[in-house]
Amino acid sequence: MANENGWMFNEETRTLTIFDEHVLSNDKLLSRCVFDAKKIIIREGVKSIGVRAFEGCSILRSITIPNTVTTIGDRAFDHCESLTEIAIPDSVTSIGSYAFCGCYNLTEITIPDSVTAIGENAFFACRGLTVIQVDPNNTTYVSVDGVLFNRDKTMLIRYPSGKPSSRYEIPDAVKSIGICAFYHCYNLAEITIPDSVTSIGDLAFCWCHSLTEITIPDGVTVIGNNAFFDCMRLSAIQVDPNNTTYTSVDGVLFNKEKTELIRYPSAKPSSKYEIPDGVTDIGKDAFYYCCNLTEITIPNTVTTIGDCAFSSCKSLTEITIPDSVTSIGNYIFTGCDKLMNDGKSVYFSDYNKNNGNE
Repeated sequence: MANENGWMFNEETRTLTIFDEHVLSNDKLLSRCVFDAKKIIIREGVKSIGVRAFEGCSILRSITIPNTVTTIGDRAFDHCESLTEIAIPDSVTSIGSYAFCGCYNLTEITIPDSVTAIGENAFFACRGLTVIQVDPNNTTYVSVDGVLFNRDKTMLIRYPSGKPSSRYEIPDAVKSIGICAFYHCYNLAEITIPDSVTSIGDLAFCWCHSLTEITIPDGVTVIGNNAFFDCMRLSAIQVDPNNTTYTSVDGVLFNKEKTELIRYPSAKPSSKYEIPDGVTDIGKDAFYYCCNLTEITIPNTVTTIGDCAFSSCKSLTEITIPDSVTSIGNYIFTGCDKLMNDGKSVYFSDYNKNNGNE
């Protein structure tokens, strides 16, 4: 079946051929044929694969990209779940954010020497990806044992989710662990962070389901939002005593002044926990999925409880919000099955009265 708009679809072989630049310059290829294609061939002359061009093509298995393409747009192959391999030609200079997000069956990818820009989370949720190779002549990026870094190796950009190793030592000289750098690295039980690291990005270790313990070195001054979100086997977060920004008390992560409780490890075995006096803020997702906890005591020093602070604490049976609390985030008890099935289990002390909600 041919089409005057610059593409042709062979229904027998389920092959979509694209030969017009304008077809892929739109936000999305506006044809149902793209969702029925198992194979896509882009002809010479096309220069850009547009934003979301092949998003959701769940049965796409292979694609041929010509040497004329220079740009792969944001989310271009987002959730192409059946894609097992892709050859990026030497002409490509830019790979967009989330370009290969959710390509579950992609096992290996090679970045050619021409690429100078890789967008945020280009390989997000690629759970089958075991290695990211980079052409040795690339002057912007480098690969070490299949792990993606910037060229001078000061930033770890992406550790492949499906890499089979259970242990990993981040190389010395790395200063920054990027956003989602270890996202869904389900095989890793142990990660060693060197003293050179100063910054840990948002969601850096999110969904590292096998990670049991981690130590924050003394040089770290920034830990991004939800860095340890949904690490369901994490029992302790240790912090070097010389760190001037963060501290750990019994494996629980706080700021140095202990006024903010940042993260209680999901797998910490205790059934009861008393938040220390002096804490004023319970951070966003601070107790998310802490399924062993049946009781949490909040001191009168706490004034703020962040979004989803106690979300999915499935064993929590009772909690009291003290009258010192002036701000409560959204969804703080979502997924607290035992708590929410008993309307008498959440006590608000004088919170409602103080906020005009009698």
